[in-house]
Amino acid sequence: MILQSKINFNYYYILNIKHPVTKLSFRNPNRTELIENTSVIIWDEFLSNHKYCFNSVYNSYNKLEGKVVIVIGDDGQIGPVVVNGKRADTVQASPLTHYLWSKFHIYRFTVNLRLLGIARYLDLNDPEQRMFLNRQEKYAEVLKCIRVGNIFSLSVQHVETVEKTGETLIRLPYSKYYTNSESALNYLYPQAFQTPNLEKRAILCATNEDVDEWNCRVQEMNPEPSITLVASNQFKEVDDAKGILKNMLTDDACMFYKQNGVPDHRLNLKKGDLCFIMRTLNRKEKLANNTRVKILEIHRYSIKVITVSDFPKEFLIPRIRFHVKLKFGGFTLIRTQFPLRLAYAMTKNKSQGQSIPYTLNDTRHNPFSHGHLYVSMSRATDVDSTAFFCNEDQVLEDAISVVNVVYPEMMLPD
Repeated sequence: MILQSKINFNYYYILNIKHPVTKLSFRNPNRTELIENTSVIIWDEFLSNHKYCFNSVYNSYNKLEGKVVIVIGDDGQIGPVVVNGKRADTVQASPLTHYLWSKFHIYRFTVNLRLLGIARYLDLNDPEQRMFLNRQEKYAEVLKCIRVGNIFSLSVQHVETVEKTGETLIRLPYSKYYTNSESALNYLYPQAFQTPNLEKRAILCATNEDVDEWNCRVQEMNPEPSITLVASNQFKEVDDAKGILKNMLTDDACMFYKQNGVPDHRLNLKKGDLCFIMRTLNRKEKLANNTRVKILEIHRYSIKVITVSDFPKEFLIPRIRFHVKLKFGGFTLIRTQFPLRLAYAMTKNKSQGQSIPYTLNDTRHNPFSHGHLYVSMSRATDVDSTAFFCNEDQVLEDAISVVNVVYPEMMLPD
C-alpha cells in the first residue's frame, strides 16, 4: 500500500513488524480491510510528517502486525511543521525521535539519478554539452553543502554561524541573483504572460505575504480582465435572533477574516490564471488539494479549469464551504467560496516534493526552519534556470549571501 507519492529521496528505511498486540475497530471498513490484507506499506516523504502521524497509523492498525513498512525520505528536507514552534519543538516532532526509529534498517541512495539521466542524453564529445554537464555537477555539489549545513567550498562560502538557532550565513559567489523585482520577473517571464511553459515556472517564498505579493505582480501581466468573486459568510451555530452578529459581517470585516488554507473573501481571478485547488474535490479523478489548474472560464457559480499535467482534464469547480476560526469570542465563520488560490508563487514548504524547471528563489525573508534553503534550491531541474531575488543589503562582495538553517539533530549520522 502506498501512503504518499512524491519524487525525490535520499534514503529508505525498512521496519519489519512481527509481533501483534491488540485488535482495534475502525470507522472506515474499506481502509481497514485494505491495510489488514496488505503485506508491504510504502510511505514517501516520511521525515516531513509529524511522528504522531506514524504513531496513529501504528496504534490504529493493530501495530502493523506482520507487515513490512518502507518509509522514504530526505533528512535534509523540511521537517514536520509545528505551528508557532521553536527548534526544539520541530526536533521533537520528527519521526527520528519516535521510540520505534531504532528498529528501522537504513539504506542509502548514493547515485544522483538526475545527473545520471542528464548524462545519458548528452553528447560528451560536444564541448558545450560537456560544459553544461559540468555546471550541473557543480550545482549538485553546492546542494550537498547546503543540505548538511557544515560543509563549505569555493561555491558555498561560510560567513558566520549562530549555533543556538542552527543558522549559518553563507555566500554563494556563482549563483545568479536580482535585487530589482522587474529584472527578476523579466528573468522568469522573458515574454511576460506569453512566456512558453508558464506552468513550469514558480517563485518560491518564505512567507505567505511574499506569495500574495508575487501572485498579484504576475497576475497583472495577464491581459484578460479581472473578475471579482465575493464569498458568502455567516456565523456557525450562534444565537442571533436579532441579526446583530450578522450585521457585523460587513465587506471590510470579511476581508479582515483570513486563515491559511481558506480562500479570501474577495477573489480576483482572470481567464488563463494558474491556481492551486485548495480542497480535494474528486479523489478518483485526482483533483486533489494543491493540484495546479488553469482557468478556462469564470461564471458566477462555477469556474471551468483544466489540470496542469501530462494528461490534462477539464473540471467545473463549484463554491464550497470553509470554516474560519476567529481569534476572538470563540466564533467560527462559514465561508462559501471557490477553492482556488493563485499559483504563480508558493511557499518553500509547498514546493517540497515538486520538480519545477524554472524557479526564482525569494530570500528577502530568511529561511526560518530546517531544510528551507535546500528544498527551495533543489526544486529546479537545471542550474541555468534558477536565480535568487534578494535585498541589496544581502549582496556581499558582488555575491548573494543567504541564511541556511540546518538542525544537526535532525540529520542521520553518516
